[in-house]
Amino acid sequence: MYSRFFLRPQLYLAADQLTENSWDGLFKYALFRERSLWSQIPADDHLSPLVVERPAVPHGEPYWGRIARLEPLERVLVLFEEMIERLDRKGLDVRKEQALADQLRQKASHQPDSDELYLEARQAKRDLFFRDPALAPIERILFVKRYPYLESHNYSEHLDGVLESGGGVYVLHIPRDKHRRFQPGQATIVRLFDGSNGIAREPVSDFDASTIYFAYRPDKPLVEGWDPYWHMYSMKADGSGLKKITDGPFHDFDAVCLPDGGLAFHSTRCKLRFLCWRPQAYVLHRMEADGSNIQRLSHANLTEWKPSVMQDGRILWTRSEYLDKGADFGHTLWAIRPDGTHPDLIFGNNTPNCYGQAHEVPGTDEIIATLMTHGGHSGPVALIDRNRNMYDIDAITNITPDVRPLYEMDTPSGMACQAFRDPYPISSDLFLVAHNPAANRQHYGLYVIDRYGNRELLYADPSISSFSPKPLRERKRPPVIPGSLNADLKAKGLGRFTVQDVYMGLGPEVARGKVKYIRVSEELPATLEKLASGQYRADHDPFTDFYASPYQRVYTKYFNQPYLTRTTNAMVGRLRTNYKWPDKSDYQRRSGPYVEEVEPGLYKILGGWGRPSYEAKKSHGTVPVAEDGSANFLAPAGKVLYFHLLDAQYNEIQRMRSVIQLQPGEIRGCIGCHEDRQMAPLPLRGLALAQNARHPEPDPWGTEAFSYQKVVQPVLNNNCVRCHDGSQPKRPVLTGELDQHRIPASYYSLMQGGYVHFFDWDYSMRHFKAEPLSFGTLQSTLWTVLKNSQHNEVTLTKEEMRALKTWIDLNCPLWPDYSPDRSVEAVSAATEK
Repeated sequence: MYSRFFLRPQLYLAADQLTENSWDGLFKYALFRERSLWSQIPADDHLSPLVVERPAVPHGEPYWGRIARLEPLERVLVLFEEMIERLDRKGLDVRKEQALADQLRQKASHQPDSDELYLEARQAKRDLFFRDPALAPIERILFVKRYPYLESHNYSEHLDGVLESGGGVYVLHIPRDKHRRFQPGQATIVRLFDGSNGIAREPVSDFDASTIYFAYRPDKPLVEGWDPYWHMYSMKADGSGLKKITDGPFHDFDAVCLPDGGLAFHSTRCKLRFLCWRPQAYVLHRMEADGSNIQRLSHANLTEWKPSVMQDGRILWTRSEYLDKGADFGHTLWAIRPDGTHPDLIFGNNTPNCYGQAHEVPGTDEIIATLMTHGGHSGPVALIDRNRNMYDIDAITNITPDVRPLYEMDTPSGMACQAFRDPYPISSDLFLVAHNPAANRQHYGLYVIDRYGNRELLYADPSISSFSPKPLRERKRPPVIPGSLNADLKAKGLGRFTVQDVYMGLGPEVARGKVKYIRVSEELPATLEKLASGQYRADHDPFTDFYASPYQRVYTKYFNQPYLTRTTNAMVGRLRTNYKWPDKSDYQRRSGPYVEEVEPGLYKILGGWGRPSYEAKKSHGTVPVAEDGSANFLAPAGKVLYFHLLDAQYNEIQRMRSVIQLQPGEIRGCIGCHEDRQMAPLPLRGLALAQNARHPEPDPWGTEAFSYQKVVQPVLNNNCVRCHDGSQPKRPVLTGELDQHRIPASYYSLMQGGYVHFFDWDYSMRHFKAEPLSFGTLQSTLWTVLKNSQHNEVTLTKEEMRALKTWIDLNCPLWPDYSPDRSVEAVSAATEK
């Protein structure tokens, strides 16, 4: 089975790395590793405090650049002194600490490089840190012991993770001394669940802290002939009353307790293949606390992760989406109601990072998250300021700047294993995390960090990692969001969309009255094959042979797939300098994006090899847009939908590249198309909103999954093949003749000849919002060729033009499905059967 970890890091701390095999040895090891890491803060990342300045608190004074540039002992002393000031403002008596800080300052003037003095100063800061009254929640910490999965992708631990047995579910009890200072060195642990014959993961407690939920995968399958699966379990907070609450040939994990008493969790019950590589996908579901009434909340076609509950009762979680954009950057933060309605982007589209394990930070407008990658779930921990635009990289502050954010398929490994994960807020300033400080080791312990750069070890087991720390205490229950489903629409399996004014957000490039239609398109799922054993196919290799387009065989060779985007000079400048964007000459030699400034703030982006959609697509048809820009239409529920704006000739003006869904009976409305998400709704009702909702009018070829050979090739046969049959060597061949991979000659010619414009699906393509009119049909040279004098005799019908334009605006899929064998022989054999 495929794995990138040919020389995997060790999964435990070797005794020779510790000065002594004891708590003191672990503690000293952690402090010296911290000093080493802080001395190696990268200066070539767009979030590095050595590159950009960030405050410690939103809208505060510059902070991180100053802290990052200090020498190790000086940094410890400055952090200590500033902590004294903060806790003094909280009412603590810090006179002894102030006197100690003065003494340490005096010593530092004589021995700035002393290891002993560094440890003395570091211990003084630690002692004060644990006096902070906001640390009260760490008295009991629920966590799990397990080995790192070391999966090859962030969605593949159930396919190719290491999956070594060991560990279980534990509670860490941290006592206080007579000064009310926490003493982690004297902590005790209690095992609530023995996971030594399998793997336990992600324990959570309910709001009363009386019941604990977690997932467990036993070594031996529970059903003969099946694989082992993760399933959800519940138990009382003392470890008694263990119950298994899910079953079947599915992986169930990542539970979070909902305000209405139910559980949200992720599951492979969606029965989908992940549309990027080989594994099964898993998406957000919900159930009652006893495991009954399982419902699918997210209808996404790609894997999702790590839900948490927001203060308003919604679920915050990470979604994957690759809709007409590269795969490596499509892991962003979304919120959804506990009944599966109103999924909304929270942060991350059009940014160079990916985000996971997110939680709202109490008392602030911030989110804490791990900056993850396509290759794994570890990285630095960042605070995201939601008062800024949801695409603004200046909203991100890396509060563990000694750990470099990784990108694309990178993951901490080899000699650079250092990383964080599983952040959990315990106050506005303090966060529990799992941290791996080791070099050439994948070994995580439990820490508490703050927004100012302080971090303290709470617990580590040298023989196995610890993850997912959370306080085991009562929490305030968020409000229950009432449902608002329309009964009539629900009975029909439909939902309704309304748009107040499509021109809001389009900009001056699109004149009022130009938009005539909205096309309703669908990104089709790749369903799993059910096996004779009752399980579902778990692995799909070779995976590119399943794609809806010949991803590995057809790409444009002319590098002529530009589109325009508006963004700040600072953002593009940082990405070009710190993110290694190639210049134009380098771009001609290898795959990768090329950026060219057309005018201040307007950039031309060119994709790498220009690969088309590898997802199958479907058009449900079009709905009219009223003269005032309003629209009101019905759409099928439970589908992955997106929209295009079209002019009177069905040319694409703008396209959604994020997906949207409806639950049966759901009614969703928006202000406009790509408007500022912080805009208030318009006071006007809109002409279309005063009328009955319209069903999409099907395209002339129907509403089946889009097939190039059924819809596009007949147009070429009727109009083009007589001159483009292959008899003239300099003319593109537009026949439907299939090669051994079932790819028509015309598809090769149109794609590799650069006649059609499409968004690049290359894995490493960065995400940017495209300007209207800068892509798709209107930028395809095919129409310029057809208008040329030598093509005057070619006159396409309205239906034929729509067929070609729809294909282009679906990003040029070839096949309507995800078949593992597309050879001519296989298709002929299947047809004969």
